Amino acid sequence: MFIKKLFYLFIVLGSMIAYFSSCENEDAWECCGMDPLHDTVNDTIIRVDTVCLKDTVCLKDTIKDTVYIGENPYVIHPEYPSSKIWYHGANYANSVAERSMKFEGLEIDINYSSSTGKMYVCHNIEDTIKSVTLEEWFEILPDPTRNWYWLDMKNMTVNTADELAEKIGAIAQKYGIKERIWIEYYDVNSLQIIKKYGFNTILTVENLNAQVYSEYVWQYFLLGKINLVKPSAIGCDHTMANLLNRYFSDQEIFLWHSTIIYTDEYAAETRALCSIPSVKVVLVDYDEPITY
Repeated sequence: MFIKKLFYLFIVLGSMIAYFSSCENEDAWECCGMDPLHDTVNDTIIRVDTVCLKDTVCLKDTIKDTVYIGENPYVIHPEYPSSKIWYHGANYANSVAERSMKFEGLEIDINYSSSTGKMYVCHNIEDTIKSVTLEEWFEILPDPTRNWYWLDMKNMTVNTADELAEKIGAIAQKYGIKERIWIEYYDVNSLQIIKKYGFNTILTVENLNAQVYSEYVWQYFLLGKINLVKPSAIGCDHTMANLLNRYFSDQEIFLWHSTIIYTDEYAAETRALCSIPSVKVVLVDYDEPITY
């Protein structure tokens, strides 16, 4: 138990040091610090947690362990399709044409093969041998200009990010769809490279349920990543919807409510997710898009 508490302490101290060091001048420390405030109602000292992120408005909140960040003026807010319901895993050549006519938004998985120098539409790297390339996938679509695209990069690195951005850029230019493409990945360094090519980016968010650290530490780690990348959106499993909306409602949120069959109960959950203003996309595996 002692070791576990010590571990948490090191994580908190490390994250605090990282955020303090992000302030550009001495005046910013007032914004970045955690200052005590006297609560005249309850006659007690409470803590005001504030976080100063570059290019954001610094907001204070008297609710313990709650952090809000203001609007980032450098985040591009692209045009979205009329429906937030996008199809999940449109990887299969035999069904993608039909899916593209039913759903405005399509999510696909991309694996890069260093041996062939090509990108393949598949979930696992071992499937590249029997999968279509990204170029071939777009050729299957009846009208590539009709849809919006969420590209889930599975094995991108900082060493391949430039090459992949150029290849995707060539496809985007061919069909005139660059503003309709979002590129998702978890590594901030790779996403920073992708951003240089003018693409919309989605920062994959760690699911707090799978982590050993606290909600408070999770906030600070994610704030640091957002500050570095300034992504167009953040994405995570639908179970994180309320938490993301609580702390990061200023961000545009992409969710996956997928790998489940259609039922009235699941459809009700999907509609509830779509009702959150900050949620822009919800991935589903339903055969038909639903209204909300």
